[in-house]
Parts: sequence; structure tokens; C-alpha cells
Amino acid sequence: MLCRAVLVFLMSSSTMRACFAEVSKPIAVVKNSSVITAAVKLGEQARAAYEVQNVGNEGLAILSVQSPCSCIVVHFDSFIPPKRTGSVEVMIDTRVFGEGEVVPFYVKTNDSKSPSLRLTATVKTMRYVEIRPNSFVTFGDIQRGKGAATSLQLSSSRPDFQPTVDTSAPYLSARLGEVRAAIGMTSVQLFVSIASDAPKGIFNADVVVLTGLQEEPEIHIPIGAFLTSAPQKSRVGTPTRRNSDANH
Repeated sequence: MLCRAVLVFLMSSSTMRACFAEVSKPIAVVKNSSVITAAVKLGEQARAAYEVQNVGNEGLAILSVQSPCSCIVVHFDSFIPPKRTGSVEVMIDTRVFGEGEVVPFYVKTNDSKSPSLRLTATVKTMRYVEIRPNSFVTFGDIQRGKGAATSLQLSSSRPDFQPTVDTSAPYLSARLGEVRAAIGMTSVQLFVSIASDAPKGIFNADVVVLTGLQEEPEIHIPIGAFLTSAPQKSRVGTPTRRNSDANH
């Protein structure tokens, strides 16, 4: 009986230690993992805020907040004590992420069961001028010597929409096409091009559209590209005729 009692005691102590070890951990909980931002003017920063609760019995460390886009600025509480709540705040550049776009990012913590928390923010903007197909231009890789060109459509329902375009960036050109007015809508094509002699490497610049609207007087449209070297042309020499060929 004594041996059985000792065994029961040891098993109970082991179970208690296991339970205590299980409870004594940081546990991260996010109630509002999906947020819709308050509407801001295009070009301003949209704000998304989240509350991270530590319902465990050890301190919760937020190691990092990662996003696929460097245009996002993040502020967060790096340490949250047990039974307390911390915050994660994200500022989103609406020149890159426009109306209705969902921005994902990931909170890395020392919670062994949930080391990565996925959060999302849906961007809301007050658009007086619509830009299609996107509010930015990414040309990707361009072979130096060839240049690149594309066009965007600007539209507004405001009768005082009278756009002009300005760009002082070297190697970047922009012009407006003919303004077309329909019932309740004014539209114009914006033509953008990068010069063929633009230097090799990363190219980033803005096209500035002055709208004539008091609520949204100007729009900055980011233009991005990467210019690569032009391929080397192979030289093909004229073959020398052999003497035996010349005699025939």
C-alpha cells in the first residue's frame, strides 16, 4: 500500500508539474485580426490598429511585424505582461495600396503554439479622381536602350476636374491626352514613358497630376522600373578564303 501511495503521489506531482508548465506560457490572442481603415484622401496614410492580448502566465514578446511591402510602417509593443493587452499599429501608404485592397502582414511572437499571427487591413480612401487600371506603374525589367511606355485613365465626376501634369524627374515623360466629357463624368488618358537612355539600375519617380479640385488638389503616381544592360552584339567576321578556294 505504501508503494502504491508513493506512486500515486509521484504521478500526481508529475501531472501538476505538467499542467503548471502548460499554463506558464505566453498565449497571444487577437480579437480584431481583420480591420477596415478609416477613409483617408488618396496619398495619405491609412491607419490600422490591433489589440494583442496575452492570456498566458508568462510575458509575451512580439519579435517582429512583417509585410510583403516596404511601404508599410509598423509600431508595436515589443513586450506584453501576462493578462495584459498590447497594441500593433500599421500605417499604410495609399499611393501603393488603393481603395478596397487587402494588405496582409504577420506578427511573430514567442507563443510556441501560435508563433505567427496573420492580420489584414482593408484600405478605404476618399477618391475624387479614379485611376485605372492602377494608381501606380511598375514596368518591371527594362532593357536599357529600349525604354518603356504605358497609359492610365483618370476619371472624375466633379465638373471642376481640370487636370494638368507635371514631372521634373529626369528620363521620365508624362502627358495628357484629349479630355472627354460624358454625362456626369470627365475622363482623360495619361501617357507615361521612360527614356531609352535612362541609366542602369532601379528607377523610381513620381508623376504629379494637378487636378484643379480643392479636396484633392494633386495626385502623386509612383513609377517604378529596373533597367538592365543591353545585350552585347556578337561580331561576325568575314571568313578568309583559302588559297585552294581562290584557285577554282
